[in-house]
Amino acid sequence: MRVDKQQIVEMLRARSDHALADRLNVDLPPEVDPTDYPELFQTLELDLDVGDAARHSDAGHHESTHGLPTAG
Repeated sequence: MRVDKQQIVEMLRARSDHALADRLNVDLPPEVDPTDYPELFQTLELDLDVGDAARHSDAGHHESTHGLPTAG
């Protein structure tokens, strides 16, 4: 499973861990395989959504909203 680095950075910022978010934003590649950084991910204790990570792993591709109900 590859995870978008920005997902990790946003999760860290949401819990006010800005210094670590800034560091990882510089140090990590755009897509991260958590198995390449086992100690880091164990320390971060992030609840990464595997499905969400898979959906957003292709840069520039977005989920289709075709067929979803609209506000009426």
